[in-house]
Amino acid sequence: MRNPLGPDTSAFLDDVEESTKVKAVMEICEKVKNNKRSDGECSKVVIASAKPWSVTELLWRITKKYGKGHVVAITATQSAQEKLEAIEKLQNDDNVWVAVCSLGSVGTGVELQRADHIVLFDLTHEWKTVVQLGGRIDRRSQHAKQCFFYMLYNSASSFDRSMHQSLLFKMRAEQAMMAQSVREGPVVYAKWY
Repeated sequence: MRNPLGPDTSAFLDDVEESTKVKAVMEICEKVKNNKRSDGECSKVVIASAKPWSVTELLWRITKKYGKGHVVAITATQSAQEKLEAIEKLQNDDNVWVAVCSLGSVGTGVELQRADHIVLFDLTHEWKTVVQLGGRIDRRSQHAKQCFFYMLYNSASSFDRSMHQSLLFKMRAEQAMMAQSVREGPVVYAKWY
């Protein structure tokens, strides 16, 4: 399997030990693969990262393990047509069950409801981005009984811990604000202070 960034990158990635987060992604992929075989449903997983290097590494490792016919990439470097084709494959081809994506390319405006697992590989300070990412699979036309959202962070990393705490703060602030909302008719109006 050749890495799209060239033979030097492929050789380097072969020598790099998998990080804890990459191991977690591989475990999630294995779970989805096993569910795909056993439940008769079309289990699929979308893995999103804000870092191009992470997208490259994940794409490389997942494609190497499961084969090119089961994985698509949706990245910011693709043309609009290439993105549409990759999304179409994920949505309609039962052989394709993994999408490795750049966060910016799938964060908004993309419907990925054939997937029932989504992984945020690199944390972001933007709570709305996290909510939007989950919304890509949590749609009315979702057929899965349950959807799973994973946010991975390395608890040994002070940077990841800081990002996680920031996200938790923003999530709690939004929940507190929504708890103070007032219902008037069929629409909920939030009180802003």
